[in-house]
Amino acid sequence: MCYGLTTTKVKELAYQFAAANHVAPEKWIEKNKATKDWFRGFMKRNPSLSIRKPENTSLSRATSFNKENVSKFYENLAIILNKKKIEPHMIWNLDETGCTTVTNPPKVVATRGCKQVGQVTSAERGQFVTMLGFINASGGTVPPVFVFPRVHFKEFMLQGGPKGSLGLANPSGWITEESFYKAMIHFIKYVKPSEENPCLILCDNHSSHITINIVTLARDNNITILTFPPHCSHRLQPLDVSVYGPFKARYREAMNAWMLSNPGKTVSIYEVPQFTNTAYIAAFSMENNISGFQKTGVHPFNRNTFNTFRPIPELHNAEVSTDNAPGIIAEFPYTSDDPTTSATISSCSVPQITSSESNPSTMVLSPECIRPYPKALPRKKNQNRSRKMKSTIITDTPEKDALTEKYSAKKELVQSSSESSDADFSLRESDDSTESSHNLPSTSASLTLKIASSVDKPALKPN
Repeated sequence: MCYGLTTTKVKELAYQFAAANHVAPEKWIEKNKATKDWFRGFMKRNPSLSIRKPENTSLSRATSFNKENVSKFYENLAIILNKKKIEPHMIWNLDETGCTTVTNPPKVVATRGCKQVGQVTSAERGQFVTMLGFINASGGTVPPVFVFPRVHFKEFMLQGGPKGSLGLANPSGWITEESFYKAMIHFIKYVKPSEENPCLILCDNHSSHITINIVTLARDNNITILTFPPHCSHRLQPLDVSVYGPFKARYREAMNAWMLSNPGKTVSIYEVPQFTNTAYIAAFSMENNISGFQKTGVHPFNRNTFNTFRPIPELHNAEVSTDNAPGIIAEFPYTSDDPTTSATISSCSVPQITSSESNPSTMVLSPECIRPYPKALPRKKNQNRSRKMKSTIITDTPEKDALTEKYSAKKELVQSSSESSDADFSLRESDDSTESSHNLPSTSASLTLKIASSVDKPALKPN
């Protein structure tokens, strides 16, 4: 649930669990946590557990990947597959990734005990080139699209890149609505969808993907576009699951090899396609492409791919027997729907076992009661926040009509603002002309005096 426990927290939880059940050893009571020997034995008794370095996961990703959002995506996907009867080779996923001129170097062989090992890089900060990749459920690909951080694109920028790639330019290096429109035309040229052979595209909810021009182009070419739920592409998108990870690793290796063979030279954006070509051949393989669609449950279709959504247990108000349990406080605060309330937790929704030893009335507690699952407070409602997005079929008629209405309203707003600004400008211009007519010949006279004074003044000499 992205709230993992460190080894120290596990030992503290073990002590609290043992103390609440009156079985804590004296060594544990002295330090208020379990010993290293216990933890070592615990890991041996549970070979399914391991100590891992977690990836940074934003709060948006942790909260958005839930049963409701994921179920909605698979529901939309099932509707499209049953209605359109789309073949696997026409189920496509497209997504952008960044290729920079400075990356983290790979691991190298160094002297044991050396405190710091360096590896040369091109610069402190690199330039950013966007690459748009395409894969389908049969393992096929379409040549990628590159967006260079330049005003105009030149053909030599793609030298050494994958064959058939499309090159575009944008000052920021990011993809825009215009760039994505050209990329869609590039995609249609290779895939050639038709009424007898329709196409499905899976993509994220980026603003450049959801525009009226893109929707119109897709509908005219028998393409259905289904978007992923926001902040869920790291688990639902085939490219993120099985392709872009190996791609970035191969890209780093190719750049490091180039730096070793070209000492003293810096990497520019014109070498990026060359590094990308090496990584593209290795990462965009048929095996990786098919694996991405299988792991996400897109093809073969499996709506139960992610069945690990664990409900937060219901906590009931009761009293905990803390006799002879040093260091354990009777009240365990937890977050509820009402942030002002706090409960005294002793029993959970898990079965309770009665102990028949020294204290027969004592109930054996679960670690779940000692440390409840994390539950966040309801977020504050922001009136200025835009409508929350979900997985949608943006090529459907209702979504298309909504985009058309939004585009028309935006266009009217721009026109009205431009007209008002023109009116203000003409009004100010007329006022200025009236004022100048009343004050003749002050303008020309003052200009003559200024020029004369500037000419008559001697040049200043430095001290």
